[in-house]
Amino acid sequence: GFKKMLEVAKKNPNKVKGARNTALLRLMCGQAFRRHGVSSLDLEHVDLDDEKCAWVLLKGSRVDRTRFTLSDEVIDAVKGWLKHRGKKAGPLFPGKGEGGRLCDNAMWGIVSRIGKQCGLKVWCHALRHSGITTALDEMNGDVRAVQRFSGHADLKTLLRYDDNRTDMGGD
Repeated sequence: GFKKMLEVAKKNPNKVKGARNTALLRLMCGQAFRRHGVSSLDLEHVDLDDEKCAWVLLKGSRVDRTRFTLSDEVIDAVKGWLKHRGKKAGPLFPGKGEGGRLCDNAMWGIVSRIGKQCGLKVWCHALRHSGITTALDEMNGDVRAVQRFSGHADLKTLLRYDDNRTDMGGD
């Protein structure tokens, strides 16, 4: 489903929105960032060349940012977006109005519309869930490594994803 969503985003006749939406999808699924973490990013919070990372607000934090290394796919998508956005300081994903940023609700609408075009019912946290489940599969269930990847403070929360992935509830 995520691959279909990427294709729909890339094929958007509006190339600017297509690049933006591709970057949003990659950050929310490929990096498993929460929608608020993505909406709060400013250009200064990403380093795509030297450190290849982003400093993201985690759940419950309003000030302290955590450093996350970015995958090559995410870096390419964000660079593609920056070709349209430009290098001016401010929100990584500007919204309507001078100095505004794309809000959480606008991101929800973008994700759900792209999902609908693919015949899917999708919301932002479902992308995060998919990213975490994929990471658990790729890491052979190494919950500690995926905890660092996902930024979960409590391992118990992450274990719910692993239980859903392996369907161990009956055991």
